[in-house]
Amino acid sequence: IRGLVALRDIKKGDAILDIPYELALDLGVENSDPTLPAVTLLQKYCTYLNSDGSTIDGPYMELLPEYKGRDSLTSTDFFSAEALEKLQ
Repeated sequence: IRGLVALRDIKKGDAILDIPYELALDLGVENSDPTLPAVTLLQKYCTYLNSDGSTIDGPYMELLPEYKGRDSLTSTDFFSAEALEKLQ
């Protein structure tokens, strides 16, 4: 998390952020193929875009950056380790 300062010592294992289970996004199981969770999230996003904004995910979806075209899909967040290595 960027831009935060702790006002007290944080010990290993201390929770610094609590997200209610029903509001958490399903990103799949660690080290598994993220395709299905990504498609599910995309479906929720499309539903939100085609609604009046009153979906359960509406408040979260409002925080997402505006889609600015195909160029915005090239975020290095989704590059494989091999692809990132080649960019170095």
